[in-house]
Amino acid sequence: MKSQQWAVGNRLRARGGEFRQLREFEWGDGLHALDYRASLRLGRWLAREFEQEQQQRVVWVVDGSQMMLARYGEVGVLDEVLAMVAELARLGLSSGDAVGLYGFSAGLQVAVEAADGVGQYERILTGVLDIGADEVRDYQGIGQVLRCEGKQALVVVVTMLALADVERLEQEVRRLALRHRVVVVNVCPPFLQAVEAVSDVADALRCGARDAYVNAFALWEARLRDVGVRFVSVQANEVGRGLVGCYWDAVENMLS
Repeated sequence: MKSQQWAVGNRLRARGGEFRQLREFEWGDGLHALDYRASLRLGRWLAREFEQEQQQRVVWVVDGSQMMLARYGEVGVLDEVLAMVAELARLGLSSGDAVGLYGFSAGLQVAVEAADGVGQYERILTGVLDIGADEVRDYQGIGQVLRCEGKQALVVVVTMLALADVERLEQEVRRLALRHRVVVVNVCPPFLQAVEAVSDVADALRCGARDAYVNAFALWEARLRDVGVRFVSVQANEVGRGLVGCYWDAVENMLS
């Protein structure tokens, strides 16, 4: 997991703009900015200067309902999600992005509007600690993001869907997509994890339930794609890897 975080951090820091000019190398410039060939040719230390890249806005929206308390072995899904969101927020802020965090269950639990700067990471960490697990879930809490986030952003919604919730979530996501670029990350319930070998009736029933769960989202995914929303399902035991991959793919699409 640390290797994935390191790779994402390097790729974020490597997001450079267009080359603008050579200038005198100054104290505090990183060695990556030094133009060795030009410095040797002209006899003085020179640095490459690039156009400043446009700041990205990333908003995390995390489901804090009881369903997210599911565990895979010794790992709690909600704990894993919040830890990875905090780390990706830190990496985004360190690259100059504006990052926000919202948590919802029966209503809005946490609202940290997207911003940059040193103090924002502390606010996001405080928000992470305040996201709890309520028994009731109401996706209307996601609508608060529209009221709080006036500028276009990448909005990543992390949830664990039940089939009965699909239509309610779709309504809110469609509204978000009118202003923002939206990715829905659905964590598959741990009890539907893949079975390596079917050895009894219980395994067969679990495989059937898993296939029905996955297939039920196929039509819904197509409807969301029509309005520009990306839907991604990740296994509970690969939440961290899945969030990293979804996040970076979405950021690259925003830059392209």
